[in-house]
Amino acid sequence: MNQKSKILLLISSLLLSSQAKAQDFDSKDSPYQEQNLLQKPKLEKLFNENHAGTEYQPIKLEANMNKTVEINLETVLAKAVQNNLNLNIARSRSHEAKWKFWQKVGKALPDLSLQAGTRNLDGTTYFNSEIQAPVDERISTASFRIDYRIFDGGTTSFLAWSEKLYKDSILHNEKSTYNKALLDSYKFYNDLLVKHISLSSKLKAMEQAKANLELSEKFETAGNGTKYDVMQAEARLARTQTDLIQEEADFRAAQIALAEHLNEPLETAFVIAEDEIEEVGLINHDIEVELFMKEAYKNNPDILSAVKLREAAYKNAYSRVGDFLPKLDFYVDMSGSGEEFGDLFTLNTVGFNASYEIGEGLGLTPVSKILESRNSMNTAKYELQLEKQRIEKELRFSYINFQRSKSFVFAAEKELLASREANRIAQLRYKNGLEIFNNLIEKEVELTKAELNLLNSIASYNNAQADLAYYMGAINVDMILKANQIGKAG
Repeated sequence: MNQKSKILLLISSLLLSSQAKAQDFDSKDSPYQEQNLLQKPKLEKLFNENHAGTEYQPIKLEANMNKTVEINLETVLAKAVQNNLNLNIARSRSHEAKWKFWQKVGKALPDLSLQAGTRNLDGTTYFNSEIQAPVDERISTASFRIDYRIFDGGTTSFLAWSEKLYKDSILHNEKSTYNKALLDSYKFYNDLLVKHISLSSKLKAMEQAKANLELSEKFETAGNGTKYDVMQAEARLARTQTDLIQEEADFRAAQIALAEHLNEPLETAFVIAEDEIEEVGLINHDIEVELFMKEAYKNNPDILSAVKLREAAYKNAYSRVGDFLPKLDFYVDMSGSGEEFGDLFTLNTVGFNASYEIGEGLGLTPVSKILESRNSMNTAKYELQLEKQRIEKELRFSYINFQRSKSFVFAAEKELLASREANRIAQLRYKNGLEIFNNLIEKEVELTKAELNLLNSIASYNNAQADLAYYMGAINVDMILKANQIGKAG
C-alpha cells in the first residue's frame, strides 16, 4: 500500500469515528441532549429506586417517604401561625399580662364585704358563786361594708398604668414573635425548595455520569476511546453518587427543621409541588437605607416593646412617691343583730380614716424603693437604646446582604449562560472528534454548578428581602403570598 492510500485510509477511519460519535449524540438515549437539570423527577426516583448499573443504593432514612405530605408556601404560613410553639408561648404570656393588668385595676376599686351568721347560747351564766341563771337564746348578725381608699398618693393609679404599659410591651413581643414565625417559615420553605430542586439536579447529574460511563466503555471497545476516559467516567460517577447521598441527607434535614418549626411530627416527609424558585419583590428596591431605618423605628415591634417597657418603668417610679404621702380611706358599714334575721336591730356607720405612716423601716424601705425605681428607669432607657442599636445594626447588615445578593443573582445568570454555551461547544467538539472526554465531563460539572449557584443566589436574594421586611416590622402573610404569586407570574 502506497503512502497516498494510507492517508486516505486514515481519513476514512477518522470520518467513521466522527460519524459513530455523531450517531451517539443524535440518538434519543444520548446523555448529551440539551436538558434542564432543575426539572423535578418523581419523588420515588429520589429515594426508593435502586439505580441499575451502579453500586449506588439510596440511604435509609428515618422517615417513610411513601407517606409524604405535599405543602406550598401558603399552607406553611398557615400552619406556622396556628402551631408554632414559640408563637403560642408568646400568646399565653400576652394573656397573663392582660389579667395582671386587671388585677391592678381591681385594686383601684372599692372593696365590698357581706357577712351573716347566727349562734345559739345554751347553758348557765354565773354572776358569782351565789347567783346563777340559765341561758337559752339565739343571736343573728348581718353586715354589709364598703371600703374605698380615696387617696393613696397615686400609688394604685400609677401601678395600674405601669401594668397596662407592660401589657402593651408583651403584646408587641407577641407581634415580634409572630413576625419571626413568618420570616422563619419563608426561609424554611425556601430551604426545602432549594434542597428539593438540588436533589433532582444531583440525581440527573448521576444519571448523566452513568450514561457517560456507558458511552466511554462503548468507545473503548470500538477503539475510539481510551482506558483513561473510562477511568475518568468511573471517578465522575462515584463523585455524583457521593453528592447525591449528601443531598439526600440535607433534604431530610430541611424536612425535619420545617416539621419542628410547624410543630408537626418530626418524621413527617414534606414535599413541595413547585419545581423552580423565582425572584420575588418583597420590598421596594429603590428605597434608601435611611427610609428603611425610619420605618423600623416606627413599626418594629421589638423597638415598640422597649419603648413601652421604659414608660412602664417611669410610671412605676412615680408610684413610689405615694409612700411619703398620707392615705385617706372612706367606709360605709351597715350591720344588724337580733334573734331572727327578719327582726334585726340595725346600725349604720359612715366614716373617713386618715393615716400617715412615718418612718417605715426607719425610712429605709421607702427610700430604697425610690432609688430602686430610679435605677429601673435608667435600665429601661439603656435597654431601649440597645434595642434600637441592635435593630439598626441588623437592618444595615440585611441591607448590605440584600444589595450583595442582588448582584450575585445577576452574576450567576451570566455565569449560567456562559456555562451553557461552553457545554454546547464542548458537545459539538466532542461530536466531531475535536474534544477529549475529560474536558466534556468538566463542562458538564461546571454547568451543573452554575445552575445550582443561580438557584442558591435567588433563594439568598429572596431571604435577604424577607430579612429587611422583618426588621422594618413590615412583614406579613399577604405581602409574602402576593410577592410569591407575582414572582411566579413574572
